[in-house]
Amino acid sequence: MFRPLRHDDLEPAARFLDQNTLVLRWLVAFFKHFERLPQEAAPYWSFWIERQAEEAAESGGIRAIVAHSFHTGASFLAACSPFSAAGLSQLCRAELLPEKLTGDAAAVDAWLENAPQVNEGVARREKLLVLELRPGGERRAGSEEAPAFRAARPEDLPILRQLEMAYGLELDEEVESDFESLIAAGLIFVLDEGGKVEGMMRGNLSDGRYVHAGGLYVHPCCRGRGLGKKLILALAEKMRQHGPVSLVVDALESNSPALRTYREAGFREIGQGRALHFHEGFWSGWNF
Repeated sequence: MFRPLRHDDLEPAARFLDQNTLVLRWLVAFFKHFERLPQEAAPYWSFWIERQAEEAAESGGIRAIVAHSFHTGASFLAACSPFSAAGLSQLCRAELLPEKLTGDAAAVDAWLENAPQVNEGVARREKLLVLELRPGGERRAGSEEAPAFRAARPEDLPILRQLEMAYGLELDEEVESDFESLIAAGLIFVLDEGGKVEGMMRGNLSDGRYVHAGGLYVHPCCRGRGLGKKLILALAEKMRQHGPVSLVVDALESNSPALRTYREAGFREIGQGRALHFHEGFWSGWNF
């Protein structure tokens, strides 16, 4: 069964995640750099683990890890078979009440197959594609001069929130980033044309193999100039200042413009994920 993650679980949890997820590479870095989690953000997160002592020491006996953001109502699943589908369902019902759950396709599909009652609560399913840009795999951007690429500053906060709101409306999804912490950590980047922010993208800490990036958005008035591709390539170069890591992103299969931009930059698909959106009140009303 699942239990809260303890401090002595951090190292084996990071190893397990490194071996068992592509969609949640940001969570690998999260655990490898756990001490860098902003203290003000800690109360908004809950971490759970299913661990079997008889398993091989290399994996620490871990079968599944769940991270939950109370701030967004989203849960994130990394698992390898066999794990307790019933235990995960009970965790969702008793502790988390997720509005959305995201994970690698194999893990989410295994849960739904072994806990068929959960399917009744799924209001919408989305397919995610995981794409990788390896060192040296970039395709050069066009010759047209692009706005300056730089790290976001505190004074950019209002326009960042406006861009994210527009991004969420286009995806028909509520999104809300902790921009203050991202700015303080130097992990949010913009394209700046003479003081006007025209696009943004979020970086991350390296997990040793990958840097998981996301939140690519170019203002609608500035599209058609290849700025998305230029932003991605500039971010890849910035992230590799600390080592020859691959940049990895995930995008909805239905988000054709984003996928086209990533592929034009040189990304290749390496995995798939699932995002489940649940009916309101499903977990609190479900009788096991």
